[in-house]
Amino acid sequence: MNERFGELNFVTPDACSLRRMANKYYPYTMRQSFPLWTSISKEVQIVEGRELPVMQDLADRHPEINKMYGSAEELWENLKTFIDFQGNLQYFEVNPCVSYNHRFFIHKDISSDKKFLYKNDIFLSIQDNLIVRKPVLRNRVSLFMLAYFLKYHEKKLSTSCEFVEYVEKDFDNLINELNDFLLDFIKKPKPVANDANFDWKKVFTRLRNMLPEPMTEEEMSPLADVLKRYFETYPRAQAVGVLNMIEQFCKMMIPRLQKIMDKRPEWFLPNRTKNAKPVLRYFIDGKKPFVMVPEYEIATKEKFQYTDSSFMATGIDTIDLSDISLVASSNGGSLSDFYCIRFNIERTKHTARPIRTTTGTFCKLSADVLLEHLRDLFFGSRVFQSPTRSMFNGYVISMNEIFNSNAQGIYFLEESIIEFVEKISSGLFGTPESKTIRDVPPKGFTVGDVHSELKYLGLLEFFPNISNYAEIAYKKVVAEKKMKILRTCDMFDAVEICMMLAVFNGYPKLAQFLHSQHACHRIQGLQCKKCELEKKHPMMNSWLYPYMEVEEDEKVDSTSSDDEEKRTSTSELAGNGRKSEQKKLAVKDPEPSTMEKETRKSKCCESTKDQLKAFQEQVEALKKEMKELETAMSKNLKN
Repeated sequence: MNERFGELNFVTPDACSLRRMANKYYPYTMRQSFPLWTSISKEVQIVEGRELPVMQDLADRHPEINKMYGSAEELWENLKTFIDFQGNLQYFEVNPCVSYNHRFFIHKDISSDKKFLYKNDIFLSIQDNLIVRKPVLRNRVSLFMLAYFLKYHEKKLSTSCEFVEYVEKDFDNLINELNDFLLDFIKKPKPVANDANFDWKKVFTRLRNMLPEPMTEEEMSPLADVLKRYFETYPRAQAVGVLNMIEQFCKMMIPRLQKIMDKRPEWFLPNRTKNAKPVLRYFIDGKKPFVMVPEYEIATKEKFQYTDSSFMATGIDTIDLSDISLVASSNGGSLSDFYCIRFNIERTKHTARPIRTTTGTFCKLSADVLLEHLRDLFFGSRVFQSPTRSMFNGYVISMNEIFNSNAQGIYFLEESIIEFVEKISSGLFGTPESKTIRDVPPKGFTVGDVHSELKYLGLLEFFPNISNYAEIAYKKVVAEKKMKILRTCDMFDAVEICMMLAVFNGYPKLAQFLHSQHACHRIQGLQCKKCELEKKHPMMNSWLYPYMEVEEDEKVDSTSSDDEEKRTSTSELAGNGRKSEQKKLAVKDPEPSTMEKETRKSKCCESTKDQLKAFQEQVEALKKEMKELETAMSKNLKN
């Protein structure tokens, strides 16, 4: 169970940072044609309470975005969910003057009453208790100075992902010390401002010198702009009085905060945590909880001997929580040797929220990356409106190194790989003759209009049977519509459902990958034969199915997605004599002993390790090939 604090902790970013965050939310190819404001110093005003006009401004500047989301309110609701995660400011690369603007969790251990807090969220707690809940101190200069100071210390944790036990008494003491500081500041006599010492440059220099580390001119430009505005906007006497008060506050705040942190190194420094047992995050996306293998290795201080995934050179492997319990038992321990805290995998309409890794980078589940990537190909580069099907077929085969159809377990992809996928795909595809979805009339649309839109977009040339999915898509959007009448954003959703079904029914390798990631349920209307087989034979699903060889389909039917699905199903369920016998044994034989399970997994590991080096070389070769293609495309465009 996770306890989430309320909206009091959410501070809306400034207008420019909000635009930057929104830009990261859109499909990659769309965001490349979208103007991004980089001059943070021009947009430092607080927009809290005025988020919708900012969203409307973003939508107005990109008509396609406006049509996809329906309204500024819907865009803001999705964006607010997307940006609300730990480490979001680092992920979006915003200026360090930006205040923390996510809420924080207190995570409960599954087998005890102990609770844990992400170390970096302690900085958020300080901000919340010191300024956000004290409206009189909520001014831009104080917020900037507090943010600069806290970000300096948070950088020490930038390459880790650690948790401390949440002991209510200890955190009450922290709050009491912060309250004592505020009381001391109120009681302390304030020196009278010397008017000669107050112009914006002198105030700026004094504030900058209070910080524990010099900052760049760009990083501190928002503070300089705000100080200038004080003297330009208010009468001089008023500006001097306000800034004198703020300067005295910051002059007292920074040393007191430093003292508070120095007393608690286990909270604010890496590798100083004194938890009695290692803390493991576990995720649930479907039925089984799982853990990142690197996190498990850090907790146990030993390399994991086998895994249930693909040994992805580019991915982050996972292990089922039940397997951790099994390994611990074989070594005379149990799952209670760890504190296990649940981390939710949350998604908005078009993207999943990034998750922090053990090294401080960010990642997403590989299935989420694929679905977001396909959505970009649908509406960004619009590759499926292009007749170059053979090129896309080759692309699917190449991308199997990342979206591995032979994967035998869930894995994550780090942000560097996600960016690689985005950039390569945007360079390989796209046609200037492509069409966008037309505006839906005020009366809404029917299933017949979905058929017409698919034909208008030219998708029948790529997927002749895509219209077969129009009724499924129409029923889905009708069931989930947010207004009484279907709108253009609903037509986007209907077309997307049709295209997802066409892709996964037409490309068995992608369908197999989706199944390996336990993500078939994410595609409305997709009938997965393997899922049906697992439901009929749960014993096979529990121990043998992940280790059986899967028949690979090298050819893609260019005429019929339905025929391809039937051919794939027949091939997988029949196969050659040896594979067919394996599957019969899986159904008939009783579940093996624990020792037999371990032996099977060990053999799987040994055979895969021998291929790992060659696999890594293939990935590097793919990257090189893609870079050459990208360079060639760039030259062609210039010519």
